[in-house]
Amino acid sequence: MTAEPNTVRVVSRLQATNLRPRDLISPIALAIYPVLFLLAQNLDQVVVSQAVRSLVFSFLLLLVVFVLSFIGVRDWTKAGLITSGALILFFSYGHVYELLKEWANLLARHRYLVPIWGLALAAWVIGTWRRKQDQRTKVLLITVVSVSILVVSGWPLLMWYLPTSGTGRSLNTNNEMIEAPNLGGPIPDRPDIYYIVLDGYGRQDVLAELFNYDNSDFTSALEKMGFTIASASLSNYGHTSLSLAATLNLNYVNDLAGAMEPDSKDLRPLEELIENSAVREIFEALGYQFVAFETGLPYTTITTADIYLVPDYSEDRQDFALLSGLELNEFEGMFLETTLGRVALDHYIRAQSNIGEFLTGFPYKKHRNRVLFTISSLSDFAEREGEFFVFAHVISPHPPFVFGENGEEVSNTRPFSFQDDGCCTRDQYIQGYGDQAAFISSLVKLEIAEILARSEQPPIIVIQGDHGPGAYLAPSKNDSNLKERFAILNAMHLPGEGADLLYPGITPVNTFRLILQEYFGVRLELIQDESYFSPGARPYDLELIEREELEG
Repeated sequence: MTAEPNTVRVVSRLQATNLRPRDLISPIALAIYPVLFLLAQNLDQVVVSQAVRSLVFSFLLLLVVFVLSFIGVRDWTKAGLITSGALILFFSYGHVYELLKEWANLLARHRYLVPIWGLALAAWVIGTWRRKQDQRTKVLLITVVSVSILVVSGWPLLMWYLPTSGTGRSLNTNNEMIEAPNLGGPIPDRPDIYYIVLDGYGRQDVLAELFNYDNSDFTSALEKMGFTIASASLSNYGHTSLSLAATLNLNYVNDLAGAMEPDSKDLRPLEELIENSAVREIFEALGYQFVAFETGLPYTTITTADIYLVPDYSEDRQDFALLSGLELNEFEGMFLETTLGRVALDHYIRAQSNIGEFLTGFPYKKHRNRVLFTISSLSDFAEREGEFFVFAHVISPHPPFVFGENGEEVSNTRPFSFQDDGCCTRDQYIQGYGDQAAFISSLVKLEIAEILARSEQPPIIVIQGDHGPGAYLAPSKNDSNLKERFAILNAMHLPGEGADLLYPGITPVNTFRLILQEYFGVRLELIQDESYFSPGARPYDLELIEREELEG
């Protein structure tokens, strides 16, 4: 009569030591979810390939915790539950820490939060280990929840990679007919054209007012070299992708935005507009070679250009020999800050340890190299045979701040990011921006002088901010300083009588309308100058800004 209970216990122990698929479903889902979630939230800033190593790390962590848990409890089901709890705690730490910094700053201390996380993990492990009842219900519940959130986080990625409806390229001119260019043009010897976008470079009066930064040396030098400064110029949009798509396609992208969901972050249509723009097509039809540089942003890196230039990073890699193949990219830096790894990173930063910079330094080195290479390469085309349209998107003085006022290297221990709100406090932003703007201005001034000196035919040069700085930028229009974000540097070197056509309030959307009409015989009228706000998380949710809102 006693054999049957003993048999049941033996069978139960055998089942516990047999790994079943259901024991792994929730740990696998919880290992994938944090990577997919962060990737889906930042598809406008990173490419999917940057998340591969984070995903590998998540699976390795899953494997280690799962095996160690089984060694401890000798039960695969319990090991799966323990692993699920451990992964939730590990990957949620950084998110909870950031929430506490915003809502309960006194509690946002690692010395408080880490012990709480440790106690929570201990309670979960002990409770799971000691529980004698069948845990299939708990396993089923965690599995359903984890798979559900995985599907929800993966949906934006699926939508991202589904074929687009082709709305991007067809809407760039609002059905306006652009007649074939007059290949002769008013100028017999057509000039080289330089379109230099200094990302986030604000207007002189606004920089003086909000940043206490005086760039009059730069603007005065440009004027002495024959530039005209549009003293009241505004950006059409507050985001690089929207702004450049409009400028390079001679029109607003609002029709495209209307075809997109308001909460969409899918920048592929804008990327297509930038890469295969109307401006590029027109100038290539005129016989120009289109030149582009690596920028660091996927949607402004035009690898299909006739001439595509990339810096030599070999020296930077030597400086980081041990991590040259393991440097944290932008996504990995963000990912690290959302996990329990945030504790170690903050420790090294607070201790001013070189380890923090060692872990994160390579992307900053690359960025410095990229900026210096792009600016210093501009004059190389002045004496080259042929006609060139040079597109240079320089992500500076926009964050990250990697140059001091005299070009010295700035130490950065935070993971690399192009985000306005991810670099520093407002005071640090204002200081870093002013220093970096001063150095970039001096570089550009020297390079422009070199271009003019080496050019046989006076070139057309456009130097613009795609938008202004972001020290006072907020998710909503009412909470943002609109003048800071939309007032931009806009300087043009227009040979002959072209400078007479430039007016103070011109916006970038009219830049190449003016140039094509004046110098190349393309019949294009100037259009109404307008500016549109949209939140960073909803770039297509556009709202017209009244002029008085930008002049206050």
